Amino acid sequence: ARRSLLESMVYATRRTDRTIIFSSHLLSDIERMADHIAVLDYSVLRAQCSLETFRSCVQQFVLRFEGKPPELPAGLRGVIQCIPRENQLRLTLVNVTAETRARLASMNPISIEEVAISLEDAFVSYLGGNLEAASSPWRQSPAAEIEAPAAGGVA
Repeated sequence: ARRSLLESMVYATRRTDRTIIFSSHLLSDIERMADHIAVLDYSVLRAQCSLETFRSCVQQFVLRFEGKPPELPAGLRGVIQCIPRENQLRLTLVNVTAETRARLASMNPISIEEVAISLEDAFVSYLGGNLEAASSPWRQSPAAEIEAPAAGGVA
C-alpha cells in the first residue's frame, strides 16, 4: 500500500502545477520523493531548503591520529557531533568552510577523510547535535521569509 501511495504521488506531480506536502518519519521515502524538505523539531522549523542543500551542508569527517585524539580547537564552528574512538575522531559538521578545513588540519591528523552520510544520519545528527553552535544558512529567524517549494515539486 505504501509503494502504491508513493507511485501515485509521483504520477500526480508529473504536471507542473502540482505540489504535494508529504510528512513521514521514514527518511528513505523522503529521500526518494522530496525536492525540498522542512525539518520540524518540537514545532520549531529547524531547516527548510532543498534536499540537496541539506545534504551538502551536513558533512562527516574521520580524522585519524597516531595516538589519542586531541581536543577540538577552540572556536571550531559548525560541530554538531563529535565521536572519539581510540585514535580517531568522527565529526559531523554543518556549513564546512575553507577555514573549518584549515582548523581540522591544524589538529595534525595523520589523515582527514570525508565520508558519505545518509540523509537519516545527517538528520539524526542535526537534530541531536548542538544546534546553537551550528549556525546554519537554512535556519529561519522569526522575521525570515520561508521559501516555498517550486511548482510541481514534492515537499
